[in-house]
Amino acid sequence: MRGNSLQFLRMAGGAALALILAAGCIDFQESIVIKRDGSGMIGLQYSIDEQLVNGFAEARKTVDEWQTGVALAEKGKAVWMGGEGAARKYFAGDGITVNHYAAVTRDGRSTVQIVCDVADVQKALATGKFGNLILARNDQGDFDLRADLPPDPSGRPPVNDARSEQFKALTRGLKLAFRVQTPTQILSAAGATVKENRADWLFDAAADDSFLRKMPRIELVFSGAGLDWGKKAP
Repeated sequence: MRGNSLQFLRMAGGAALALILAAGCIDFQESIVIKRDGSGMIGLQYSIDEQLVNGFAEARKTVDEWQTGVALAEKGKAVWMGGEGAARKYFAGDGITVNHYAAVTRDGRSTVQIVCDVADVQKALATGKFGNLILARNDQGDFDLRADLPPDPSGRPPVNDARSEQFKALTRGLKLAFRVQTPTQILSAAGATVKENRADWLFDAAADDSFLRKMPRIELVFSGAGLDWGKKAP
């Protein structure tokens, strides 16, 4: 998982989260729109303190290398949070086109928005560029979309009272949102708020920080009726 809300969930806890959140409060959003022909649109947005923008991309790079043990240069991946050029380079190929990039600074915060057109949502998600997301047909002919997350964060919050309070203060401004809009009826969506063909997950550390200690379940099933695309998971 690289550079999206689900990645931040995976990073939660211990040194990894502390390193990222040293940059200040983070608001991260990801949205996926799936069309009837299997194409779609994927949007990413993050907002951080404008004074810490320059150090944020480097912090992202450091955490990614710390998690994987492989330098980004060796993997040939640009750090997409490093600016418009890096974003366009990172997402290029695999039927993915960045059709919108905007960076706005307002009220002391820097907000970046990226919107990608994708020719094949299933293929685009399989690249891992948008996180550890899997979209596949199930045995009933419907579609499963889920986040392939480990059962626990890679590190754990400190357990003694003093460190626990410090951790809570550090993560209080962390807010992560994930939205999926499907072309057909949503049959189930674990932990999400569902309205018509849209499912929303919201993780707000100020309201409930349990997702930092135990990985939440992010999974939905939508009807495959009338859809003639999509493969089963290998």
